Amino acid sequence: LAEVLHSISHCCGYQEIEVSGDGEKKTKKRKIYDTTIQKALELAELYKDFNLSGDVRLTEASKMLEQTLRGVSAESIRESDAVRHKVKSDVDSILNKFSF
Repeated sequence: LAEVLHSISHCCGYQEIEVSGDGEKKTKKRKIYDTTIQKALELAELYKDFNLSGDVRLTEASKMLEQTLRGVSAESIRESDAVRHKVKSDVDSILNKFSF
């Protein structure tokens, strides 16, 4: 779960690239794929129903992830900076809260 959270956070971020030899930099959105979002939702569902260790942190993190990604698609993240920012912020909050 932590690996998927880190992947989503990274993909929702931006990358600075040098455009020309004079040091000018341009900000570029990182790519996000439908499979990443789908995998995250599947893991959230799996851990919600199948938490053998009874780890409360895992249950809470998966519930928060499911709430974050409900109604969100990779396409909506690609098209909307507001959605991109919100998903990244929420995922980073989950990572920080549970020290993943």
